[in-house]
Amino acid sequence: MTIKLIILLYSMFMIKHVDFRHVERGIAPYVASFFMRLDSEGVEYDIDGDVVVIFSDIHSEAPGKAAAAHGKNNDKLIFIQIDISAWFILTDIQKEWLVYHELSHDFLNLDHGEAIIMYPVLPINPTLLDLETAKRELINIIK
Repeated sequence: MTIKLIILLYSMFMIKHVDFRHVERGIAPYVASFFMRLDSEGVEYDIDGDVVVIFSDIHSEAPGKAAAAHGKNNDKLIFIQIDISAWFILTDIQKEWLVYHELSHDFLNLDHGEAIIMYPVLPINPTLLDLETAKRELINIIK
């Protein structure tokens, strides 16, 4: 079993309040990582509506854009589209960074620039340490 599959299976049982029925299978481990981090850090949250994270072809509509969060400031909906072409050229670290970024828009209602992870441009070659530093800062901001 890969680590991502283990995280996904664990998350389905351990993450309260999150329904993964409308989350693309390839994206689900990264979404699970986000909510597991909130849980492990003791961040209180409640999801009052649907969680939809899907692949789409948003690049044709907005060239250069890898993803879009459509549920910002709407607590009844988390709706994120991720460009399928962009997804498959990203590293695992970039994928996790992108999902954290979009969920921070959509679920946490953060704007660009409010945290390292919220910069509008995805880092070209982030390290695991870069990602962890960005996650820690995000948690400190929302706690």
